[in-house]
Amino acid sequence: MIIDILFPRFCLGCGREGSYICDKCKLFVSEAIPVCPVCGYPSEKGETHKKCLNRTLDGLTCLYDYEGLIKQLIKMMKYNDLLDAVKELINNVRISYTYIGSVPNNELAKFIAEQLAKNNNCLLFKNQKVKNLILVDDLFEDSMKQYARTLKQKGAENIWGFVLAKNC
Repeated sequence: MIIDILFPRFCLGCGREGSYICDKCKLFVSEAIPVCPVCGYPSEKGETHKKCLNRTLDGLTCLYDYEGLIKQLIKMMKYNDLLDAVKELINNVRISYTYIGSVPNNELAKFIAEQLAKNNNCLLFKNQKVKNLILVDDLFEDSMKQYARTLKQKGAENIWGFVLAKNC
């Protein structure tokens, strides 16, 4: 593409041209272990433990640990509008929900949700009443759990979180 010629991507780890994190440097990126979004302990597929069930998230998908190259890349996406990197990180993510939305007041989360919806033929959530929803944020923080609680009070039944990274 012409855009790749005018604005080439360079690996943040080694400087190699082609992507923001090259295949060689990906070997040093920590993929997140699935955890319960309530207690933070390991959980199969990121599901909320039965003993932890409450009125927030029913599960969490987290792609990476927030450290090293991923931390650097997310900061660049958030503060330098390097949104093209989002497409690279979520390119192979497949979702089977109908609705995808983002936490309020977070432009990066909104962009991630829009890209996921586009890649998976999903509808964007815009505060309408829904039963099942993927809730997106760039980092896993309390704001996601608080917003999920609010949505459940308004009638949502199943809310699954999706984040690029979480603190280790």
